[in-house]
Amino acid sequence: MNQKHVYPYLFSVILVGLLALPGFAHAGTQSGFEFGNHIDSHQSTYLATKKGAPVSLIGSFYIFFTGETDPVSSLPIARHPRGASQNELCEVDVNCVAGWIINAVPGAGKFLSHTGVNGEDHPVCLLNRTRIPQPGDFTHFHWISATSTDPRAPDVPAECDAQNAGELEGAAEDVICPGRFSQK
Repeated sequence: MNQKHVYPYLFSVILVGLLALPGFAHAGTQSGFEFGNHIDSHQSTYLATKKGAPVSLIGSFYIFFTGETDPVSSLPIARHPRGASQNELCEVDVNCVAGWIINAVPGAGKFLSHTGVNGEDHPVCLLNRTRIPQPGDFTHFHWISATSTDPRAPDVPAECDAQNAGELEGAAEDVICPGRFSQK
C-alpha cells in the first residue's frame, strides 16, 4: 500500500476506534447525530458528509452486560440500555461498551406493528427490497422523529414522530416513516 492510500485508511481506523470508546463518545450526549427518539440513549454516531451533503452515518450502538447468563449456553447476557427513565443511562447507571460499530444510510420503512412487551422493543416495518442499499449487509432499520438531526426531520409525518416503538402502534400503521438502514 503506497503512502497516498495509507493516510485515509489510518484516519478511518482511528476514527472508528475512538467512536468505540465509551469515554470518547458518550451515548446520546456527545453524538453528532441523533435519531430524536429512544435509540439516542444507546447510540453515538457522526453524520459523514461529502461536499456538504450527508453521505453516511458512522458510530456505535452501546450495550451493557446484565450480570445474568444464558442457562443453555452459559454466555453472559447483554442488551441495550433503556435510558434514564429505566435507571439504565450509559456511564451513569450502567457501564456500557460498544456492542456494534455501525454504518447507516438514509431509507424509509412502512410501520406494520409493534411486538414488544414494554413499548421500547423493535417495531416491524415493511421495507422495499430495491431500496435497501446493495452491496451490503444492512440488517436494521430505525425511524427518525421530527427532532432528529437528520436533514429529513422537518418532513417526518406526524404519525412517525414517536419516542418509543409502542407510540407508533395505532398511529403509524401504513405510513412511510423516514429512517436509517444500518450495517452492524
